[in-house]
Amino acid sequence: MKITVDRSSVCMGDDMEPHEKTYELPDDADCHDLLKVLLTDSFFAYIRGNDVVWYLSVGDTYFAYLTKSGRCETRGDIRLSALGNSLRFHYGFSSEAWERIKERLIRQSEEGVQNEA
Repeated sequence: MKITVDRSSVCMGDDMEPHEKTYELPDDADCHDLLKVLLTDSFFAYIRGNDVVWYLSVGDTYFAYLTKSGRCETRGDIRLSALGNSLRFHYGFSSEAWERIKERLIRQSEEGVQNEA
């Protein structure tokens, strides 16, 4: 499957070039497989200082995150094909900020499920 991945810019100078890239992955690829490809390709911007976070979310649900220090988490065995063929990673300026963002996303996701019931 072909999947297009984009990421947030981290500063004004980072806005000079587009970040969107298209990758070819197996049809059964999941978020962990995608992270391995992106790391091999040096897709994420290098940031000095904080333990920054890159996270993948679709709507109010996050599916994966990666920190500069190497922490990585994916939520379940969700296939990329279930998320669509165009994905975007968002930038968080620190792992502490990410914890707050993650809590908010989980809460919104749970509230959405309760509202559907």
